[in-house]
Formats: sequence, C-alpha cells, structure tokens
Amino acid sequence: MPRASDGRATPINPPEARGPRNGDLPAYVGNGLIGLRVREQPLQPGMCIVSGFAGEHPERRVEAAAPAPYPLAGDIALNKVWLSDQPSAVSDLV
Repeated sequence: MPRASDGRATPINPPEARGPRNGDLPAYVGNGLIGLRVREQPLQPGMCIVSGFAGEHPERRVEAAAPAPYPLAGDIALNKVWLSDQPSAVSDLV
C-alpha cells in the first residue's frame, strides 16, 4: 500500500479517465449496498445493482444479481428538443 511522507497509508486511486470509453465499462459508483454504472450523459439510464436484489439467470438457472430500476432520472429540453428524444445531439459534458 502506498504511504504518505509521514508514514500514513494512502488510498490507491486509478488514473482519471476522460472522453470516450472505447469499449470500457461506464464509471462505477458504489457504497457496498447500491452500485451504479453511470454513462457519459448521466441523465440517460445506466445500470443499477442493489445488494440482496437477485433473480434467476435465464440460461444457467442459478441465482444471480439482477438489475434494479435506475434511481436517477431527468430530461432537459432546449428549443423544444428533448434530450430523451435526441440523445446523440448532446456533446461531451466534461
């Protein structure tokens, strides 16, 4: 584990990522109970996994994590054009 100059342990942080994912999974935000995969445009639904929320895998017939409803929602309109109707018209928000 990396250590600060005074000997304290410091967290291991991955490098900051910006721009297109190029096939990588979306950013993961979790607290041990709820896990979210947040897309580049955060108001578009991503994936949500909740601890204890499970279902049957359709092919293997075993218990597996099941996607839960995405808890973040919203829609924005500019000049009567809604984000939900034209998601490709939005450029990077970063």
